[in-house]
Amino acid sequence: MDKVLLAALKSYFRAERITYDARELELQLFSHPHAPSLYAVTETLHFLNIDNVAARIAQDQLDQLPEHFLAFIEESPDRQYFAHVEQSG
Repeated sequence: MDKVLLAALKSYFRAERITYDARELELQLFSHPHAPSLYAVTETLHFLNIDNVAARIAQDQLDQLPEHFLAFIEESPDRQYFAHVEQSG
């Protein structure tokens, strides 16, 4: 999941034109005691001074989210990952 998480974050940063230090991102994210987890992601973003909110939402609330966001997707207990989501329309 580490490579997928890092790719999702970098994709999100590019889409939102967020500048960041790639080395610092990896250091903070993967040295976090709870990595890779949502908690590690939110703590890392906070450390990098990037506004963020973690929330559980229902399917019918997706249209209330911004055009770009990061999602933690749990297809099954063995298949969990982070993804950069770009909403269309």
